[in-house]
Amino acid sequence: LCFLLSLSTAMGCCVALHSGFPTIQPLIEHLDKATIELVEESDGEFHTYCSAFWISEYYIGTARHCVAEDDDTVKLGGLRTFLTYDDFSTKLPRPAPKHLYSAIVVDADKDTDVAILKSIDDVTHDILKIRKGDIPVGLDAHTMGHPAGMTYSYITGVVSQIRDLNIPEIGKKVKTIHLTSLIWKGNSGCAAVDGDGNVIGIASFLLASAPGMSFFIHKDELVKLLDKNNIKYY
Repeated sequence: LCFLLSLSTAMGCCVALHSGFPTIQPLIEHLDKATIELVEESDGEFHTYCSAFWISEYYIGTARHCVAEDDDTVKLGGLRTFLTYDDFSTKLPRPAPKHLYSAIVVDADKDTDVAILKSIDDVTHDILKIRKGDIPVGLDAHTMGHPAGMTYSYITGVVSQIRDLNIPEIGKKVKTIHLTSLIWKGNSGCAAVDGDGNVIGIASFLLASAPGMSFFIHKDELVKLLDKNNIKYY
């Protein structure tokens, strides 16, 4: 990581932007506060099925397949339930959530597997900025997600290549980032960030036939969807 001056910009009462992390621990803490769990209730318990992250005060980025129904349709305006790091616990069984929040599905692009949600609740959180410029091969990447329900698991990786690939079951080419990173189900929708905490991609799929073959939708696809919906980002 580059040694950079740590800065924080307050946004209203309950959100914050950060840039520059002199050590890895502040970056991890920033990812914790900027990452959420998408959850569903079953038999009185809440189960985490996907990850997502804050783009702005109310808007959230994730993967489209995280908000799709069983028949692969997406209901715009549909509600999704989420938890924040405030409910993180290593205890098993997991304690009942202190706070349950809701977000609506604003847009979801089947061709790129990118989706945008909007929280209908006021939530205290950090915001992830989006990286400007190119993403070089060899760049260190950092993720915070919930693989196999193991919430808020920090995983590192390296950008192996930028590839135009067909997303499984869609058959259309999309710009992806190939990361050498051991993500798994539950990481879907999480952000990959550079050493300054800037988003470079969104976790989408992996190749089970080879270890560490993880694919993230390139941040340019997220920017396109945000611009389409006139959503401000940083």
